[in-house]
Amino acid sequence: MINLVESSYFSRNEHYTVSSFTAAGFFEYCKIAYAVSAQEHESIDASLSGRELYKRFADNRHEGLLDIDETSEEEFADWIDGRHQLKTTGGHPWEIKRGGNTTHINLAVYRPQYNQKEGFIIELQGAAINRMVETIQMFLAIHEAGLPITISDPFNIRKRLLAQDNIGIVPEYLSLHRANERYQYSRATLDPGP
Repeated sequence: MINLVESSYFSRNEHYTVSSFTAAGFFEYCKIAYAVSAQEHESIDASLSGRELYKRFADNRHEGLLDIDETSEEEFADWIDGRHQLKTTGGHPWEIKRGGNTTHINLAVYRPQYNQKEGFIIELQGAAINRMVETIQMFLAIHEAGLPITISDPFNIRKRLLAQDNIGIVPEYLSLHRANERYQYSRATLDPGP
């Protein structure tokens, strides 16, 4: 992971952007992620499809993702863009591993820019420190499978792995929930440089 950050992997869009995508492709990513990150209390049946594993481990608020034709690029694009008749709102379709509102893991697929209707970025998101190992395992397995993928905040992950991240002191009378949001940092301090 450290080598990927230092080699500027995350600065090249072709490593995590695809021109077209399908729900079946998403479920393929899920299968890899679930297989590599199984916890002691989870049993992963390798014979199950990615779709079946998603139904088992995701939070079940899929906004119609499970209802569209999983092999259709057009249906997936329409679903992402909110034009598909089966698209609902208010769910968490990308939450592939349940957790609290700050401790779940997402495998998000989104457009490179809000109004852009071409291409998709595929990104793992697992900001909670207690989910970092799982998230990195998922990322590395998907990357090693030769699939485009990125991970949120790779520069901070590198710093955390090298024990170079910042430590904030919070008074005991304040909640630690989302305490990291009290500390501002700039991108420049996170970029490892050459």
